Amino acid sequence: MLHTAEKISWDELLDEYFFSRMPLPSTECSYRRMTQVFIRFIGEMVLPENVTHRDVLRWRRHLLREKKQSSHTWNNKVTCLRAIFNFGMKRKLLPYTQNPFDNTVVKDGLVKKEQKTGMCKNQPLHLPGTNLNSSYIELRVEGSQNCTISSSGTFTLIDIRIND
Repeated sequence: MLHTAEKISWDELLDEYFFSRMPLPSTECSYRRMTQVFIRFIGEMVLPENVTHRDVLRWRRHLLREKKQSSHTWNNKVTCLRAIFNFGMKRKLLPYTQNPFDNTVVKDGLVKKEQKTGMCKNQPLHLPGTNLNSSYIELRVEGSQNCTISSSGTFTLIDIRIND
């Protein structure tokens, strides 16, 4: 049994959590994997009791901005680690008064993945049907199952903004 005076390792914290919770093997595997991703980010020498809220915010910025992960993916990771830390705090395995993973969830829509069109920025300007005066490009889609076509067979694909 672990006591509060001992410094608990990541493996010990996870083992205590899983012994107590008895999750499905797939859940345990997923939680271990997410924890390993966090450990690789902050460094293997950082113990659970030394994680700060700022560490978590740095990790969030890294995953969302540099790795281009979705807010949904981030929220899954933070939910997992927050649960482990809540358990550690409740069992007095961790010395925190506030979980460093609290208040780190990202609302959907705040992080958008960049959409790729397969075109350079100025290529749509040279397509047939481009009307810069009316700020639209008229295109016809043939054989695509991914688009909704209006009754006239055309739709507005790009809203062009011309800044003076």
